[in-house]
Amino acid sequence: MPSIPTYAVTRRWGIALGACCALLPAWAAPPAALNMVSQAQGLPKEFEAHFFDVPLAVRVDLDGRYLGDAMVVLSRASQVQLLEFTDTQESREPAQLRSRWLQRLADGRPLGACVSDCADGLQAIHYSLVNSQLSLVTSSAEANLEQPRYYSLPEQGSSGLLLRNQLNLVRNGSQTNGRFAAQGQGSIGNWTTLADAQFDRGNDQSDRVRHRLDQLYAERLFDQQFLRLGYFTPSAQGLTRQPRLLGSSPDTTLGVMFGSSDSLLIDNGQASATPVYVTPNRPGVVEIYRNGVLINSQPVQAGLQTLDTRVLPGGIYQIEVRLLEDGQETSRSDAFIYKPSNWSNPDSRWRYNVYAGRQSNLLSNWDKDHQDSLGAGVLANYLLHPRAVLGVSAQRVDEAIQYGTSLDWDAFDQLKLYGNVYRSDNQGTGYDLQVISNLPNGSLVASHSRTWIDTGNSGWRGARRQQEISQSSLSLSQRLDARSTASLRLAHSSGAANGLGIDLGWSCYGKLGGSDANWRLSLFDRPGTASTSDSRNRGVNLSLSMSLGGPGQRIDLVK
Repeated sequence: MPSIPTYAVTRRWGIALGACCALLPAWAAPPAALNMVSQAQGLPKEFEAHFFDVPLAVRVDLDGRYLGDAMVVLSRASQVQLLEFTDTQESREPAQLRSRWLQRLADGRPLGACVSDCADGLQAIHYSLVNSQLSLVTSSAEANLEQPRYYSLPEQGSSGLLLRNQLNLVRNGSQTNGRFAAQGQGSIGNWTTLADAQFDRGNDQSDRVRHRLDQLYAERLFDQQFLRLGYFTPSAQGLTRQPRLLGSSPDTTLGVMFGSSDSLLIDNGQASATPVYVTPNRPGVVEIYRNGVLINSQPVQAGLQTLDTRVLPGGIYQIEVRLLEDGQETSRSDAFIYKPSNWSNPDSRWRYNVYAGRQSNLLSNWDKDHQDSLGAGVLANYLLHPRAVLGVSAQRVDEAIQYGTSLDWDAFDQLKLYGNVYRSDNQGTGYDLQVISNLPNGSLVASHSRTWIDTGNSGWRGARRQQEISQSSLSLSQRLDARSTASLRLAHSSGAANGLGIDLGWSCYGKLGGSDANWRLSLFDRPGTASTSDSRNRGVNLSLSMSLGGPGQRIDLVK
């Protein structure tokens, strides 16, 4: 009698065990994510000897992709050990990937959610007795969908030109003042060009016509980056949080700029940074609830699988996942969705802009407002966590180095914190903090900032004199009903203004003469400044904004 390979025998036993499990009545179906002992309950005792601690032939899936057939050993302690892959001909995955997971599971791993030593982003391991399948889920489960991620540019490029101009004229007695702005945007091959210029005539004594070229550059887009060459004003492109800096802002620069870009990114829907998975025992439906409201439902098959989080709203929030099998709810669990609203591609954790060039005025007769010197800078964001974005900046402007760093942190669903520290050579140092709390029908904002401004040498051993400026404030906004909102702001400042300030506000939306109208009443008592001869600034402000006639016609009254 010919011998039968061990894996064939165990495969037959596995099929027989799965058939017995499938014949169990629906009411006896165990909840999702059961351990091995629970799955084997209700089976004949003689089957257990061929189920635990013996080689079993299984099908191995990674994030829903077929890795191959393999031999595993299951224990009563819900551990799985991967022995070898026996058949991989129908798998499209590389051999290196199988070798990696064979090494990860060679010494045995617990089934269920991964809580320690979660290499390669492992989230969970599940074995289904029904179809003899071992399923692995990683944090990249939804990132491996075979969909194009970026728009492809035409191979031959394109050509075209768009022109835009704006003219403003003001007549005051015998004096006419005006401004003319022109913009041209074109395409040459795979490069986009942009030119901005303006002309104006003021009421100064010279009565001259001023002209200025604001921008003249060419830019090319790649899948995740952009390259800019020419004459431009450096600014943050695509950054979520730009640290605050102390000193002059970068002005027009003749040079080069390079950075990250999402302009060609296809909006396929953003997946949660942490996948959400279920383990049904039979085909069913998953219902997803947020704050008790059903926001999505998805069909699921038996076995471990991830849910499609791309269809869910953006943000960071908690959901409740309910699994229904045969029309009955068999499990209920909580999970978090991590989809940062300002971060379109969580797989790419860096956002950055780098520029270098010469600060200059081209084709301009304006008075120079910056030094003709080297300008360079690096601005970057890093996604520390779906709830935390780090910002860093270092720039050279007007021969002074400016540094800054920031942290934008969604500590909890209802609490957000923002911090910023900055310094500029020969200018000063400072920081600011802000805490935002979302209330049921309003918000509470607490902030504090402090800056030490360098005012020059004191003359004693060259020590620098500093002026300290600080401000602390507390703002409360509360919706009273569907049409009215009240606000309160308390602020204490020192430096240019000293003392406590109070602002009270009330706004209301309604109808006036059959037209939509917005009323706002505010009362304020603020510390005096040099513009008020150091006297306190007190007053009442009443404003009305309403529609007149057809769409696009409005009138504003302020008293």
